[in-house]
Amino acid sequence: MKRELAILLVIGIALVGMAGAANYMYEKA
Repeated sequence: MKRELAILLVIGIALVGMAGAANYMYEKA
């Protein structure tokens, strides 16, 4: 149960990080 929660947390952070990076690149371009 706890392992699945950690996996979801990691995926969520990765998605937010990717979205933030894409937005940053878009703003710079």
